[in-house]
Amino acid sequence: MLRPSPINTSTARVALRYGIYTGIGMALYTTALRFLWPYAPADIRYAFMLILAFGITRGMLGFRKENKSKMTLIQGWGAGSMLSMAAGLMYGLINLLMIFLYEPVTSNVRNTASVGFLIIVFWIALVGALMSLVAAFFYKKA
Repeated sequence: MLRPSPINTSTARVALRYGIYTGIGMALYTTALRFLWPYAPADIRYAFMLILAFGITRGMLGFRKENKSKMTLIQGWGAGSMLSMAAGLMYGLINLLMIFLYEPVTSNVRNTASVGFLIIVFWIALVGALMSLVAAFFYKKA
């Protein structure tokens, strides 16, 4: 008998690809908002989390598509968590670049940018892991 073919995709590869796209999308949104509406209300400023939720669901659907419509709960949660970590890193790096390019040298924001980078990455990874757990319940398919 022939053995069933192994999984031909990895969660890390899918998570990295969709995580980079998601992080760039989140950074583009916040950068455009920073220049167009610098004093936007908090609900508008934190709407970039909807981009993260969209990226997580697209990543899970992309994983299922490449994995012959199969995805367990743990695979979905892992893919979403890795995706949110990659998106957080990309978003944080772009924000760090924008801070160093456009903030004055004597600015307090520039002085605390490295701590802010770590907080942003951790926060997006944590929220994304929770979002991916919820999304994995809906998109799992054995």
